[in-house]
Amino acid sequence: GTTDGFSMHFVQPENVKINGETELMVHLKMDGHPFEKARVRYEIWTDSSPDNHTSIDTEELVPGEYTAKHTFMSADSFPVQIHVEDKERLHEHEEYEIVVGE
Repeated sequence: GTTDGFSMHFVQPENVKINGETELMVHLKMDGHPFEKARVRYEIWTDSSPDNHTSIDTEELVPGEYTAKHTFMSADSFPVQIHVEDKERLHEHEEYEIVVGE
C-alpha cells in the first residue's frame, strides 16, 4: 500500500555498460520533505534469470537521497525493485527497469 505523503523518485541511469560501476540513486520524500533514516535497498534481477536476485543496501549521504553502486555483468534488462522501510510500519516498494548495453 502507499503511505500518504510518501513519494519516491528513482534517477534512471543512462548509458549503462557491462562491467562498469553504475550509481543507483533514489530520492525519498514525505510530505514534501526529505525522508531520512529509512532502510532502503535495491533488489535486482534479470529477465533471463528471474530466480537469481541480488539485494544491495544503500547509503544516505544527503538527506533523503539513497545511493548504491552496482556492476552489471551482462547486457540485459534488469528489473530493479526499490524497497523502503522505516522504524515504524512503512514498507513501500516500486519497480523500475535498467537496460544494460554492450
